[in-house]
Amino acid sequence: MNEKIMRSFIILAEVQNYHLAAEKLCITQSTLTKQIQSIENEIGTQLFVRSNKGTELSVQGKSFYGDIKEIITSIDALKNKMSKLPPNSVLTIGFGMATKDVIPSCLTTFSEKKPDFSFKLLDLTSEEQNKQLLSGAIDIGFMRQNINSPLEQINIKNDYLIVICHPNKKQCSQSELLHNNHIFCISSDACSGIYETIIQFCKRSNINKEIEPVSSYENICSLVEADIGVAIIPHSALPKNNVAFIKIDDPLTIWQIVLAKNINIPNKLRDNFIQHVQQQLGLSSFETSTLL
Repeated sequence: MNEKIMRSFIILAEVQNYHLAAEKLCITQSTLTKQIQSIENEIGTQLFVRSNKGTELSVQGKSFYGDIKEIITSIDALKNKMSKLPPNSVLTIGFGMATKDVIPSCLTTFSEKKPDFSFKLLDLTSEEQNKQLLSGAIDIGFMRQNINSPLEQINIKNDYLIVICHPNKKQCSQSELLHNNHIFCISSDACSGIYETIIQFCKRSNINKEIEPVSSYENICSLVEADIGVAIIPHSALPKNNVAFIKIDDPLTIWQIVLAKNINIPNKLRDNFIQHVQQQLGLSSFETSTLL
């Protein structure tokens, strides 16, 4: 699900009319219908219902609307912020969901100190960040620790797997949730590292059932909110409300999130930003990944 389709969903939800929504989006009504159907097929639930008043959100659609609206609002705010920065000395930063609570504050305070600097943010998997750091395509990566990488890395925080469920199941144990319900997880295409960690955990826990992969955490959370099943996700992907969760009791489902750089590529701007992040977060000095 891309940004364009998410925006189409929001417009239709707000005007409650396919014809008017298509006009506002400058697309045909059939194109809009296909976009909405693609979302419904992806998450496996109906988002709209027909009524005498027009097209209204279903119960699941209302929950989904709140999540997507929050995502688009955040994207617009970030684009607006970045558009106001001077187009000089661009620093390219890779990041993932696990550091969404860290990067904005660091960028804001660094921009206040260095108003002539600007940033390009790329939402990338940890695997892709590792590749692009080694090639020089990005300057800094906020990613999952890779002990086999020659990159220099510094610990920022821990992330770990949790089981999320509908609030009506919050009294259930981890075993009851995972053995008595359909299970969703992030797809290998979206995040191969997390997917493999989940699959290995399920094998160790003798969970002998198919784990259904889903393309995004937003869709996973919508399915759980609709009480279609439970899901195994990183704690960093936990939505703000509408679901209950328990931490998985397995030390192999905990990992480190690091700030990584390629020491073989000199970059003064990068080093200034890293020093700022270290001071703001109270981090220790860099160590090579093999020592972490």
